[in-house]
Amino acid sequence: HSVVAFSALLHALEELDMVAIVRYAYNVASIPQVGFGFPNIKSTHEYMVFLQLPYCEDLRHYTFPPLINNKMFTPSEEQLSAVDSLIDRMSLVREDEGGVVEELFKTTKIPNPVFQRLFQCLQHKAFFPEEPLPPMEQNLLAMLEPPPEITAASAPVLELLQKLFPLQAAPKKEQLTGKEIFKDRNREEPEEKKPRFSDDGDENGSACLVASVAEGRVSKVGTVDPRKDFQVLCARKEEFSFKEVSEQLERCLEKFLDLRERTYYMKTLDCLKAYREEANKAKEPHQYNTFLKRLKQLVADLGLQDFWQLLVQDRLTLISCEENSASSVTGQEAEQFFVVEQVQEELMVAEPAADVDDLLEMM
Repeated sequence: HSVVAFSALLHALEELDMVAIVRYAYNVASIPQVGFGFPNIKSTHEYMVFLQLPYCEDLRHYTFPPLINNKMFTPSEEQLSAVDSLIDRMSLVREDEGGVVEELFKTTKIPNPVFQRLFQCLQHKAFFPEEPLPPMEQNLLAMLEPPPEITAASAPVLELLQKLFPLQAAPKKEQLTGKEIFKDRNREEPEEKKPRFSDDGDENGSACLVASVAEGRVSKVGTVDPRKDFQVLCARKEEFSFKEVSEQLERCLEKFLDLRERTYYMKTLDCLKAYREEANKAKEPHQYNTFLKRLKQLVADLGLQDFWQLLVQDRLTLISCEENSASSVTGQEAEQFFVVEQVQEELMVAEPAADVDDLLEMM
């Protein structure tokens, strides 16, 4: 009777185009699960497929900063076209001349390679317990590879993507170990390596040691105190290049402006002052001038006229050749930089401000 009743339920769901919301528990001690079952009726057999539904606590809502107003992440038309072409080339279905659609990767007829490998190892150990496990069979390895037709069709597009999206290997920075941070400072060391303590007493000397340890832990420009992090990393020229540290600070400042909150204006201005000072010291005015021009366009796109007024008041203009001989900007160009072209103001829809916790997660 149970088989007849279950079959009647499946056919009723099929005819009504409905699913059944069910409660599932493996045994009495198991945690119950809520899911839905939909019928799958074949000519030789029929069954119900169960899919688990999430509880309200299982839902996760993630917010990400907008990419529309960030010029750094705006792809070109050529890049968009290349990605579209890659998606078309990697299609797992094809249509023949008769209009029949054929699947190139039939998952219903491919066994799980993990289970197959496990069964192979169990069988080998049962018959040959003293011998090492055999290598994985070639037919199992072939299951993990894409179809040859897809690989051949997408190869030229992948080469194009490598040219349009160049990647650079980031050098791995050496992290200080606890032994290096808290090593005995009283041991004989070269004079240039010994810390210079104050003559006022042990208290000032300990403060100097703590400060040096804290600075030694800085490995990138964070969002909590980006100005100090930037200055510390610029002082360690043998470990970090000025361009690398500057790009980290630039990304941090762009995140601040994307939030469109006045609370981050002063922090951004302090960072720009430090950036300008360090660029003069390092004889790298081009790096600062290039970012300041990009920042001007970003401020215009975001409609941050109040921030621009603060920047003008602090006279944070371009570094001219009169100030630094390595600069190619004239004094007149530096003065004209503050002049904003009068354009018709567009109505901008206010976007919800990002949560302050996002900055902490970026650390």
